[in-house]
Amino acid sequence: MSFWTTRTFLETNEMARISEEYTGAYFKSSDIPEGGVEVTIAGTAKAKVDGKLVLEFQDDEHSLVLNKTNAVFLASQLGDETDTWVGAVVELVVERVPFMGKMTDGIRCKRAGRVAPPTTKPKK
Repeated sequence: MSFWTTRTFLETNEMARISEEYTGAYFKSSDIPEGGVEVTIAGTAKAKVDGKLVLEFQDDEHSLVLNKTNAVFLASQLGDETDTWVGAVVELVVERVPFMGKMTDGIRCKRAGRVAPPTTKPKK
């Protein structure tokens, strides 16, 4: 028996999609569905790579590295102190934006706000 015939991955006959095998921890514009997606902020952290602020979400495993545009927008909607952003709902959308002299798809934060706690009817 040769090396190649004993390899488990060759025996499964399953084809891999590169886009599914190399998913990252951070949102890319291609991860955002058409029309956008609403996510709930779980917290913030500093990115390991370049020290930028990163948003982590309760309802998605991806995080979002905040560029200055998104950070300033969120601060204008939710306040300057990032600890108070936890629990806020943010809509992420894809827009054409200038980047290094070219137009490209970029992620923008829209409609950031607080969700009112659910109201319960008094028991009779």
